[in-house]
Amino acid sequence: MTEWQKHQIVVKASEMLPLMARSLYPRPEAALREILANAVDALTKRRYLLEEQPGGQAEALEVQVAYDESRQVLVVTDTGIGMDWDDVINYVNQIGRSGTREFGEEYQDRDYLKDLIGQFGIGLLACFKLGNEVRITTRKVGTSPEEGVEWKAEGLTPTALMRQTTVQQAGTEIEVCVTDRDNADFLRDNWRDTVKEYGDLLPYPIRDRYTHELLNSYGNVPWETDGMQDDEEALKDYVVSRARTVINPPIWVIPITPGGVAVRGVIYVPDDPTFVNLDGAVDLYCKRMLVRRNCPGILPDDLLFCHGVLDGADLTMVMNREDVMRNSEFRKLRDEVARQIYSGLTVLAAQQPRQMAQVQQLYDREIKHGVLNDRRLYDALGSSLRFFTSSRERQTLSEYVQQASQREYWKVDPQSEEPTMVPEQDLTAQQQDELNALRKTIIYVTSSSQQERYQVDRVLQQRRLRAIEVVPPPVTAGPDGARAQDIEDSVDFRVLKLFANNEGLELIRAEDAFEAFPDEPDERFAPIVAQMEAVLRDRAVDVRVSRFLPADLPVLLQFKAPGADGMERKKEQFSAAIREFQRTHGNDATPDGLEELLELAAKQIELEAGRFDLIINANNPIVEKFAEVVEQNGFLPVDEKHHVAESVAIELYHSALQYNGYRPDDRAMGLILQGRVKLLDSLLELASLEAARQP
Repeated sequence: MTEWQKHQIVVKASEMLPLMARSLYPRPEAALREILANAVDALTKRRYLLEEQPGGQAEALEVQVAYDESRQVLVVTDTGIGMDWDDVINYVNQIGRSGTREFGEEYQDRDYLKDLIGQFGIGLLACFKLGNEVRITTRKVGTSPEEGVEWKAEGLTPTALMRQTTVQQAGTEIEVCVTDRDNADFLRDNWRDTVKEYGDLLPYPIRDRYTHELLNSYGNVPWETDGMQDDEEALKDYVVSRARTVINPPIWVIPITPGGVAVRGVIYVPDDPTFVNLDGAVDLYCKRMLVRRNCPGILPDDLLFCHGVLDGADLTMVMNREDVMRNSEFRKLRDEVARQIYSGLTVLAAQQPRQMAQVQQLYDREIKHGVLNDRRLYDALGSSLRFFTSSRERQTLSEYVQQASQREYWKVDPQSEEPTMVPEQDLTAQQQDELNALRKTIIYVTSSSQQERYQVDRVLQQRRLRAIEVVPPPVTAGPDGARAQDIEDSVDFRVLKLFANNEGLELIRAEDAFEAFPDEPDERFAPIVAQMEAVLRDRAVDVRVSRFLPADLPVLLQFKAPGADGMERKKEQFSAAIREFQRTHGNDATPDGLEELLELAAKQIELEAGRFDLIINANNPIVEKFAEVVEQNGFLPVDEKHHVAESVAIELYHSALQYNGYRPDDRAMGLILQGRVKLLDSLLELASLEAARQP
């Protein structure tokens, strides 16, 4: 075995410099941002020196930018602190050594030095993103014009040329020869907009080198205002003015102030729901230098309808600044911003209920999803969420619960059919128990069939009850392409269940709170029920008689939702059957046999879950007359002309499909409607009610 030998790892600067530049700054606008950041740091350092020596004379602290299209040269000049010969050797020739960081460490007791942006000494690489040839001309404050320094380098060589030269004005000028054609085309068309975008909030003026046009919003920066109210109003105006399209003033503005982390800014709720997007629309700055527009991940998913501007002083912008690193400072900023937004929304709900109602009206789904996903948002807004009720009004959950706790016992007078309140002292023990239960109950109602809903709403009104509307979930395609839905998967239902659980209330369907279609004990209808049951003997339909409105509806097919306990027991029975199957055939039973058993179990559950009531309306004059005729004469022979039993069976079959959530196509619906007309005609003729055909 030979001895270890030591060898140097050689890095070719000619290959690494362009590669590092492309990796750190994948887009040309990011490179221009870095150059501006270095200029701002130079100005901040000079501002410090001016404050330390107030008698000193200086030019205006500003940045000048220009792009010479004919020569394809970008020029950025600042009147900052500048550099001398040693500074250039230490901080320009040594990539990774930051003069800004060392300056800040030396004078760390000065508050405003927190505005320094650079930290890592890699800004020069941004120049090589734009082109291979870079020239720097600089003179440090306090030195003579003859002590200026000129530096130039090409990105394809590992060396730089330096010489002393005469520079009249202290500061630094950077020239980049843009050799990449795509970058040259980009700067030709976009350099002014890019300077404005990335320099808009910087605390120094940025001007066109030749026209002296102001390119940023210097002098009108919202965070320079004094006082929270002024600050908030300025921010409100700013978010309107900075929009790329004309927008209305925000519904609500939440100033983000320094808390657990050094972050300032504003979050606002726009009045246009089309602003909602998947990434969020919050512009993220670091010490007023734009990091990214519409920065993803800075807001929780449930707050993506918010827009805003944030400035995080402690963010670490390293490596690829286009993708904000998920470092600890970013997580702190994100958590702090979310906390302040939740607090702001709590204030909105408590102090501005009308505005809160407007926010929910625009972003109802987003807010309800957020309440389900984040406990902090639930704590902020849960009781303030508004739902439509069966009375067609909107109420907050807290208002609904307060009214529910004051419910009275109402019953319908059999003579006048008008609702009458029963005093509590006159209630039976059973009625008192029912009333006490109702006072601790959230009743909800779904968008069931028009006929069922009409009857349910009528009974609710008679009993002076309100039920909260539960909107069905987004529809999905059934096996035949038709629509299917499960109400318990809806956002509304899940929010209500969460609220009820937290408040110790019971959540119950209106149809389970009372009987909307009570049985009619009238023997006259018994022959009709018997005949219908005979026709439907092979179907999961129970036939009964009730009185309901509208009276012109002769029959109603109502879906019978199985009890949750019953279905759970059935599932457990099937699980036991599967375990028995495996015990008998071994745990390694063939998958085919197991799949067959599971398929049979699924079909059985579906069969038992899909049960219906055929409700015959005793209020309907046709049914009344039909019952009278049958009672006197019995059922007439069903000849080929009338096919009543067949028509009823077809009608019930298609109605069952619709109540299950499946809607036939237009052609099938046409045939169904024709079948209904034929059925009614047959019933009319058999009941000898030809006169009822007339309008």
